[in-house]
Amino acid sequence: MATWIVFVIICLFIKNSDGPVYLNPPVINYGFLSAYTLYLVIGFGWVFAFDANAEIWTFVLIIGLKVTLYIAMICYYIPVKKYTVELAKTQRWNLLCLRILVQNGVALHTTWVTVATLLSFTIVLVKLTDWGQTAACCFSLSILAMELILYFILDLIVFDKYTRYTFTTYPTAIWALIAILVQNFEKDRPHMIFAIALLCTATIMCAVKVLVSIRRCQVDPLDVEPVDQMKMTIIEKA
Repeated sequence: MATWIVFVIICLFIKNSDGPVYLNPPVINYGFLSAYTLYLVIGFGWVFAFDANAEIWTFVLIIGLKVTLYIAMICYYIPVKKYTVELAKTQRWNLLCLRILVQNGVALHTTWVTVATLLSFTIVLVKLTDWGQTAACCFSLSILAMELILYFILDLIVFDKYTRYTFTTYPTAIWALIAILVQNFEKDRPHMIFAIALLCTATIMCAVKVLVSIRRCQVDPLDVEPVDQMKMTIIEKA
């Protein structure tokens, strides 16, 4: 996280012929910065709630963290797609840094907070209801499974042109599931079996994402104009 924040701060002070780099083109826009600033503010409250063992407030605030990160990602993806060709032509270095540092850095953080939200939800569910730990864990893992499957479908089919270079979501989910298994492993418990199955699924999703993205970058690159892509296709066929 620190790496992409440092990059964004540097971009605030670097200028090109049109003005500040972060606004020309306006990729790191006010919407993104505002959403992330709000995330940091809520984060301070979450730290105090967590330290005070206020489970309900911790859960409420971490939902706020999750929502603000989702908003920040949306505010980032839209302009990046819009200005990808321009960035590729005039600021290739900037486009690479945006994809590697900002895009994947925020995606990593967002995925981790998403999993943490479900862990917090499990704690609240056990505390406020008569659900046992196993039932609550299975329910939370079911939500995580649905979120992963939905994201996988949207990532590869609907929003490919926005999220093609976002890879850290799946490794982060894998990392989180491994951590859950290592810290809470109990042989033959239903939620542990569920977590192992979900871990295998996330691993397969990660491999498919990488292979599909590599292939699409070859046949349908995002950083060239459609007309240029058509010319390249004609030349290759000739």
